[in-house]
Amino acid sequence: AHAAGVTCLGAYHYLRGDRTGYEQARVFWSRVEQLEAGLVPLALAVDLEDLPPPAPAWSRKVYAQRAADFVRELQVLIPGRPCAVYGSPGYLEALALPADARGPLWAAHWGASQPMVPKGWSAWTIHQHAVVDNLDRNRFAGDENAWGTVFALRPLSYDVLGGTVTAIQRAAGGTPEHYESHDEGPVIGGERTEGGGDGQ
Repeated sequence: AHAAGVTCLGAYHYLRGDRTGYEQARVFWSRVEQLEAGLVPLALAVDLEDLPPPAPAWSRKVYAQRAADFVRELQVLIPGRPCAVYGSPGYLEALALPADARGPLWAAHWGASQPMVPKGWSAWTIHQHAVVDNLDRNRFAGDENAWGTVFALRPLSYDVLGGTVTAIQRAAGGTPEHYESHDEGPVIGGERTEGGGDGQ
């Protein structure tokens, strides 16, 4: 990334339902601290969705508690650093997360010009609206400076994918939208997503 002139600026964690939220938050933050060494701070997010079939769905009640504990523990570990919540609007609404666990909304709602906003949120922050050429396409509800403000980062040029807007636009052929790789790999920039983005 550095050789290409891209500064990685985002990390997210796929929350499992078979581990405590506190444990997962501590492991995630430990990894993020390593990634941030020598870099700018990373925007943080947690991905809430079931494993793909044939794996059984997580218990909604248990999973919602894990998610709330994850976000709360991050606030203890890194006060003032918001954690975005990623998921399909219908799934997030079914979880009914408590107010203190509802970070900036990253809504996975493919094919919609505007995503559904689940009950409990007033607006979306990031909209994952499509997958093109194995890349998730995301819109941020603001400009680069707003990105830094939302996630309590330095006032630099930020991108959802994790890089300067200029560098990402160059790599993507000049498009103003933001991208996230579907490839397996570390949590910088984005992991492969395993759930649908149909808003349900």
